[in-house]
Amino acid sequence: MTDPLTWAALGATALTEGIKFLYNQASELLKRRAERKNAVANGEPTPPLTVPVVEDKILAGKLKPAAVNESILDEYGATINTLRKTLSDYVDGIEAVDPEDPALVAQVESLRDLLEMAYGQKITFEGEKGEPTGSSVNVKVMAQRVDGKLTVAKVKHVGDGGHVDAIGHFGTVGQNAEVTGYEGESVGG
Repeated sequence: MTDPLTWAALGATALTEGIKFLYNQASELLKRRAERKNAVANGEPTPPLTVPVVEDKILAGKLKPAAVNESILDEYGATINTLRKTLSDYVDGIEAVDPEDPALVAQVESLRDLLEMAYGQKITFEGEKGEPTGSSVNVKVMAQRVDGKLTVAKVKHVGDGGHVDAIGHFGTVGQNAEVTGYEGESVGG
């Protein structure tokens, strides 16, 4: 996650391009998901939902065409759509982008976090510190009490260039509770 001070250093142009990228990713992902749901409802065969991969010079690294974690979309799809709509005026040039606006930066970071969770990959913009786009998944879960099922990290395959950092902080875990983590088919190449 990029903090407001980093966005301030990167500048309004970088933040504007970051907003456009995230907005377009969210729009394409939600559109593909809706098309896939319609196909399933009509009994048509549907391939797995995959990350909308576009070449974008604003990214440090590349997104990989991996399967999307649809359970994340089921849980957070409405939030992704709300954040996408909230950022639309910045994409359309109606509102001026201010990298020192903490509310705007929080919205951008929230959308990025949700897309990273759905993609199982980092999204890193040029000029940011940290691992490049497509390289890893970072998960942090905090719970005071777990009585049912909680997922923290569950990956079937970690390929070249990928790894998962999963951190869980739990108070009380009930006797019959089940704690897992990130669920995905694969991470990395």
